Amino acid sequence: MKNSNKRLMELIRIQKERNLLLKDMESILGYDISFSEELVLQNAEDILATEIKYKEDKELEKKSKEVRKEINLWMK
Repeated sequence: MKNSNKRLMELIRIQKERNLLLKDMESILGYDISFSEELVLQNAEDILATEIKYKEDKELEKKSKEVRKEINLWMK
């Protein structure tokens, strides 16, 4: 959980930097394409959720392979 909080803070920082760049683009494009503060936070949370799900899926896949291997050994 501590690592998740640390990662979320890092993702928020990255999303805020990204948003500042988008705000800078306003002078070039002539209109604002930046995100609201709420969307900046939501983007960071969505990225973290995707990363956590990917990690959990990989761990589940690894455990599943181990179980299949044990079953195959038991069946022999």
